[in-house]
Amino acid sequence: MSDSGRKVDIVAAAIEEAISTGRWPVGSKLPPETALVEELGVARNTMREAVRALAHAGVLSVRHGGGVYVMAASPVEGLLGRRLARSDVLDVLSLRRGLEVEAARLAAQHRTPKISRGYTPPGTPTPDTSAASLSKPAWPCTFRSSRRPTIPH
Repeated sequence: MSDSGRKVDIVAAAIEEAISTGRWPVGSKLPPETALVEELGVARNTMREAVRALAHAGVLSVRHGGGVYVMAASPVEGLLGRRLARSDVLDVLSLRRGLEVEAARLAAQHRTPKISRGYTPPGTPTPDTSAASLSKPAWPCTFRSSRRPTIPH
């Protein structure tokens, strides 16, 4: 990798860091190019290449004559957002289901006794569904032969 390529990566990483720390939140406008060049101590071409790379990743949006705006907090968010914007609802739901299943699997793998303390596995009787409570009527009523309940007053 050339020296200028490394500088572009360093500048892009510095911009990403400023975005992730909240200096430039999503939706905000970056300072003018001249201010960024001066702040980071790089050439204008290096700055432009870094901005172009982040725009390609979906992190920034360059509006010619209007400035550079933050579109996403990370390249992953930017690329995913652009892809989902072109997708139909079923594609989005399919992706979401896959992510949620994987997230649940990882959560189960990494659970600790402290996290699991209040968890009751499915099928385990609880006080409300135990045999003793099921033998008692839920409501104080009686049935006549007509099957209509009579509620005592």
